[in-house]
Amino acid sequence: MACPQLLSRIDKNVWKDKPMLLMAASPGGRGGANVLRVMKELLPRFGGNVVAEFSLPSFYSNYSAEGIKDQTLKLELHEKVKSFESSLNIYVYENTLNN
Repeated sequence: MACPQLLSRIDKNVWKDKPMLLMAASPGGRGGANVLRVMKELLPRFGGNVVAEFSLPSFYSNYSAEGIKDQTLKLELHEKVKSFESSLNIYVYENTLNN
């Protein structure tokens, strides 16, 4: 991401309302919750449209080479990705019509 100090001197709508799926993982039980919270507040100030977020806690327990082990977390990620894809398709369609 661009440096916030630099963004204060140019057009702040850097992301131009693009849909975003925020994801974080950490070895701890909070799964990067603080970073997600900060980014969820920061990105809309620069034109980001946060449509979904996903946190993977206890990374080493919940993830392997085959993917996410916990079925509840796996389903949650799948649903968030579907929501993001839907928002992205709408964004692309609308911007195709406007250009």
